[in-house]
Amino acid sequence: MFKAILLSITLVLVSCQPTSKPAPANSTSTGGSDSSSTTGGSGAGSTTPGWNFPTSSSSVQYAFMGLSYSYTVMSGLTGGGWSVSTSTALPAGLTASIVGTTAVISGIPTVSSATLNGLIVTASKAATTDVTAQLTLIVKGDLLRPFQWHLENDGVNFFSGNTGTAGEDMSVLGAWQAGYFGQGVRVAVSDSGLDTSHPDLVNNLISAGHRNYKTGSSSNGYLGAPSTFGEAHGTAVTGIIAAQGWNNLGGTGVAPKARVATFQFIESQQTTSMMISQASGDFDIFNYSYGSGANFDFETDSLYMAHLRDRVKNGRSGLGQIYIKAAGNEYDSFCGTVSPLGTVCAPQNANIPLDNNSLFFILVGAVEANGVASSYSNAGSNLWVSAPGGEDGDDDPAIVTTDLTSCSQGYSTVAGTLFSYNFFERFSTTNSTFLTYNPTCDYTSTMNGTSSASPNTAGVVALMLSANPNLTWRDVKHILAVTADQVQPAAAATNHYQASLRLAGHEYEQGWVTNAAGHPYHNWYGFGRVNATAAVTMAADPSYVPVSVNWFESNPDFDDAGFGETGLSVAIPDADPNGVTRSLNLPSLATKTIESVQIKVQITHAHSGEIGVELTSPNGTKSILLNINNALFVPYASGYSPDSDLDVVLTTNAFYGESGSGIFGTTWTVKIIDGYSDSVTGTLNAWSINVLGH
Repeated sequence: MFKAILLSITLVLVSCQPTSKPAPANSTSTGGSDSSSTTGGSGAGSTTPGWNFPTSSSSVQYAFMGLSYSYTVMSGLTGGGWSVSTSTALPAGLTASIVGTTAVISGIPTVSSATLNGLIVTASKAATTDVTAQLTLIVKGDLLRPFQWHLENDGVNFFSGNTGTAGEDMSVLGAWQAGYFGQGVRVAVSDSGLDTSHPDLVNNLISAGHRNYKTGSSSNGYLGAPSTFGEAHGTAVTGIIAAQGWNNLGGTGVAPKARVATFQFIESQQTTSMMISQASGDFDIFNYSYGSGANFDFETDSLYMAHLRDRVKNGRSGLGQIYIKAAGNEYDSFCGTVSPLGTVCAPQNANIPLDNNSLFFILVGAVEANGVASSYSNAGSNLWVSAPGGEDGDDDPAIVTTDLTSCSQGYSTVAGTLFSYNFFERFSTTNSTFLTYNPTCDYTSTMNGTSSASPNTAGVVALMLSANPNLTWRDVKHILAVTADQVQPAAAATNHYQASLRLAGHEYEQGWVTNAAGHPYHNWYGFGRVNATAAVTMAADPSYVPVSVNWFESNPDFDDAGFGETGLSVAIPDADPNGVTRSLNLPSLATKTIESVQIKVQITHAHSGEIGVELTSPNGTKSILLNINNALFVPYASGYSPDSDLDVVLTTNAFYGESGSGIFGTTWTVKIIDGYSDSVTGTLNAWSINVLGH
């Protein structure tokens, strides 16, 4: 991810892709406003896909890579003793066989394309009886699909120097084989614009829905071509969601029949009105592969948050629009940086970057092709799920997706020979890998970051909505949570990875914790990596019981009596794992089911990066909302001091499904820890709690 640029107090949102690989300069923009309606997409009318699978006939048969296929070539083969043969070997994955009294071609093609003109199928009995049929068999696929490990990871096909682990993927093929491709779903990608001419995207675009907040006009809702300004990020993100499938081009999107409009947002001024605008419109899903990168407690825009609250209540005709956001890529960005403590390696917490603490985002972390957290992925109690983001694409696999067309722009260019890219990226007339797979530089194998994890999740949500368009925004969250795969299920508690910043007797980060409702949770992965097949299976199940529609927030403005304490000035002991604890008895939540919890803390401390915050539920489940000795240690710009004091809202999803009463009655306990011995101490001045539940 490009780091935020701080000019005075202006915070610029930037794309969530790590900078371990060279990339174009920063760009920004926001989306447009609702037109005639403030409701979300309905999955009807103009949502009809821009392409369809070719239709088979008795003379021309189409089979599709990765999808189950069966065609009865001839019937009436009675009496037994029949065998079947073909004049030409069938494409890999397909076989001809006798099934009862029929001759059938069936299987799952594994090739990306094949055409068998004049294929003769012969059924023989004894030595003298032959029955023949002639047809043309065409297999449609996508050349790069075998390398898209996020869809199906075989542990073998990678362009990078290293490989991944078979099975560490999102299990997308099962959803496709069940007939769900994102059809009827409208997605808004608020990003760096789009190459609207890309042949693998053009048929899935909602052309009238594109917006440009860099050069467009507010008078018409900023409608217009989402110019890329040479930045490939938005094109890559869009391809992950909805690149067309089975057209013998490039790769396949997670939801290859979803319709997409793209906003040029990342190069805009990002005013409040623009922020609200890019979260508005006739769309089911909004994908935000951007973030602030800020390592200071910058206050979230209240008007923007109020708009999101309105959209999840009233969007999609009351079902709620769905907002999916990248968690950010700064986890290891502050290693080797200078702080008042000297050179530190202070991890970023996903709760700190701007807007990440909203209850209305599905916040997504990134995982590698070998089933562990990506090195850059922000960890925190506000993650909902994780999804493939990969690493740099050179040493370790990244995501294969669409790029700006031509070899003069984008990630894959003629200039790629200057960098240590893998052979897919190196432009050369003698490079057989490049000439075979990317001769016109229209694709990249180096897209990574939570920028990739977010659209991977958005694609899975599109598959879910195509299976069941009546899911509410909270149904989507519930299904994602309970169907996710545990990543590194044996992961144990870990210590701070800089020895000098460890606190004796303190558990820096927990492993997987199963809460009182039976839901496992991990700050690196949320509820786990999304599983498309399991998610659409649950979504389509007629016996699925929706989450209660009667949801509430107990204290959304953090000012309700009984939900907090003010005027405390309680001393926080220096470098003491016992810290200071405060408790609240909340009997009003006793009969409620918890979904997410926020706490707002106000702390005076000259080095706020030393502070850790934990919360324990009435059921005894502990969640670490802010890790001690974190990136707030580090000055956020040249000439600035590290962030001092703390006035921040922190979110946790670790209590999902628990009741508001438990072994501790209805008592919630917050713990504040000073994690470093330097004689710099602070005080807890106020704290309050907000619970989202039903």
